[in-house]
Amino acid sequence: MLWQCPSSRHSWQMTEEVSGPALRSSELSHQLWAFQRAHDVANSSREKPLLLWLQGGVGESSLYGQFLENGPLGIDASGKLYRRRHSLLNDFNIIYLDQPAGAGYSFDTKGNYPATLQQATTHGIRFLRRFWRIFESTGTETSSSRGESYGARSAIGLAQRVLTRKVKDQFPLHLKGVMLGVGFVFPLVDMINSAKYLYCSSLLDEQGRDSFDMQVKKIKYMVMVRNFTAAAEMLRQTVFDMHPAGKKSWFELLTGFENHGSIAKAAIPTEVHKYREYANSGEFKKCLHVAPSRSLDATRTELAMKLSEGEFFAKRTSTLVHVLNNVRVLFYTAQLDSVFPASKMERLFGKLHWRGSALFRQAARKAWYQTTPRNARKVLLGYEKVAGTVMYNTVLFAGHQVNSKFKPLLVWMQGGPGKSALFGQFLENGPLGIDATGNLFRRRPAILSDFNVVYLDTPAGSGYSFDTTGTYPSTLEESSVHAIRFLRRFMRIFPEYHNREFFIAGESYGARSAIGLAHRVLSRPTDLPCRLKGVMLGVGFVFPLLQIINSADYLYYSGLLDDRGRTKFADRFKQIQQLVDEQKPVEAVKLLSQTVLNMHSAEHKSLFEELTGFQSHANIIRDRISRRFETYMSYANSTEFKKIIHVSPTRSLDATRLEVAMALMEKDFFVDKTSTLVYVLNSVPVLFYTAQLDAVFPSVNMERLFWNLNWRGTDAFQAAPRKRWYHVVNGRKELMGYQKIADTVMYTTLLVTGHLVSFDQSEMVVDLYHRFSKFTDKLPMDVPGQKCGNSSLPCWPVSVVI
Repeated sequence: MLWQCPSSRHSWQMTEEVSGPALRSSELSHQLWAFQRAHDVANSSREKPLLLWLQGGVGESSLYGQFLENGPLGIDASGKLYRRRHSLLNDFNIIYLDQPAGAGYSFDTKGNYPATLQQATTHGIRFLRRFWRIFESTGTETSSSRGESYGARSAIGLAQRVLTRKVKDQFPLHLKGVMLGVGFVFPLVDMINSAKYLYCSSLLDEQGRDSFDMQVKKIKYMVMVRNFTAAAEMLRQTVFDMHPAGKKSWFELLTGFENHGSIAKAAIPTEVHKYREYANSGEFKKCLHVAPSRSLDATRTELAMKLSEGEFFAKRTSTLVHVLNNVRVLFYTAQLDSVFPASKMERLFGKLHWRGSALFRQAARKAWYQTTPRNARKVLLGYEKVAGTVMYNTVLFAGHQVNSKFKPLLVWMQGGPGKSALFGQFLENGPLGIDATGNLFRRRPAILSDFNVVYLDTPAGSGYSFDTTGTYPSTLEESSVHAIRFLRRFMRIFPEYHNREFFIAGESYGARSAIGLAHRVLSRPTDLPCRLKGVMLGVGFVFPLLQIINSADYLYYSGLLDDRGRTKFADRFKQIQQLVDEQKPVEAVKLLSQTVLNMHSAEHKSLFEELTGFQSHANIIRDRISRRFETYMSYANSTEFKKIIHVSPTRSLDATRLEVAMALMEKDFFVDKTSTLVYVLNSVPVLFYTAQLDAVFPSVNMERLFWNLNWRGTDAFQAAPRKRWYHVVNGRKELMGYQKIADTVMYTTLLVTGHLVSFDQSEMVVDLYHRFSKFTDKLPMDVPGQKCGNSSLPCWPVSVVI
């Protein structure tokens, strides 16, 4: 029986769907299938090849692929159907097949489901024979087979059978290619051990990594002694969602993730639940002519159990090699895949012996670009394209492991300028740290406890980001525009953050970037579909530079300078100020770099180094940089790490930092941005923190300038008492710093920490961010429901009383 799904209800505007469970692969097995082709059957569909989609799972319905992955009709988080404009139907006529029998709505009347790839493939071949008899007049003569995860295993099994002469003669289909995505095509025990990957991704700590690794080794041993039943049971308890209801897998227990598909998503997406609800509805079953008593994926567990014992541990490398030697293959892996890590897949593929082995091993790894039709911009996958044609920002997104959908977003902007945000991730506040010996560790606590974090190399030219013409942003405004464009694209990729509260944070020059971005967001609230809830400014370059960087008195009272040194140091800053007054920024920048910043030539010392004997300018009690900086640079510059984050092996970390800094120094360093800071203070809650031992921007300079600011909370700040901030450890109070709260500002001075405040006292800053997040929760909206211009989002109030 054949039918067309009503287009008025299901929005199949440009497609014709013919589907049915009535095609039998045997007398007892019934497989649901859906054939989709262009609505203009007489023309475009005849020119397109046929693609057979085999779902992963194992045992999951191919409707999952149709609705959630690549079909013309999608379903969103609210349960609404929509037309997916970029679907496989643009290039193919598609069969979505519930394969093998037992998957999705397909079934076997006696419950005898395939236990091997050969049995499942036989059912697939029988289906294709019947399909060809029905559609032999479609004009479709070329075909492709595609599958992901276990579907890729099914795809190579089916492809091998189709390539045999006996099967070729049975129906005139020419197999043109095979697409294998994140494929279960290598020995399972070689692919499934993701302990190291999960550890490097901070989902596992060292103990969890070792525990997970040991569990997989036990499975491997059971396979080695050919106890496949025991191996399958241990596998179900370790990683797959096939354990008894109410019990968690080892992966879930160790990571807290419900979802084993991605290291960036802890929970199963809402869209999946909505898809199952819709695909199980009586209305949809009626459309597909599925019995109302049947349930979607009802026999998936039975099928998976049978295959896990009879097929999962069988080696199919020879099958893969046969396919590689006879037909074109697309083989793709996924960066965030926590089931079959991309690094393992590439290593295993490189060891294969097929006709192209030598060429594959010699081939250079090239960047892959995607051109978006809307504005013809190329996006380098793994980088973020910014501005017109040439700028790329490296991005690291760390989603919270538990309750991610309830956490606000935080955009972290590194200082420097030009320093990679990887510095912040590894050495300051990210979930994964690196110690002085180069060992990675899980940082507890990290700001990931309260936020989902975007570590952004900004401006372009920082870290691994680059500009192909070597022209980098020279003003705060230019950098802010690039950051806004990035965030808009980020929201398209992660639509779950629409209407989400978010924070902007930065330290040193990163704080300057933060107020620039915050000003842009607040002045154009319709640019982003989210609400700015707060801004964190640490040891910030937010005042006129020469008023905060002149540390002559501070260094003198700290014992680092004597009278003569203080005078010489102070006189140098007077010379720089004079050059600025004479509008000679290039000369002023050159002299500044020779005075305090680490941007002078290697053979010459700065005046600070000459006078103090310190190699580092960050902290008055540390005369040199930490060994951890070297191990971080070594690791982040390693070929292994570049491979993980898809950075070209020829690029070097912070390679263009000097160029970025020089461009900004000439046109931005001596520009007064006090008005930008005041605008932010008047519009949104701000955490402002300084460091007791900061030799770059002494705390005393910062507080004096903040005291004299003219903003809405000036009087309240000046009248606010300075309170002590304690950290309670095992019932014992430890003084961490001092704090003032005035209007919507939390002003804090941290003790025993220098300019690299989050490096020196990571736990203190993480706790401070947690306190500030709670602080902002106490600030209600002025007018509930007030909108920003044409936006549907509420505005932050102009004034708030707490």
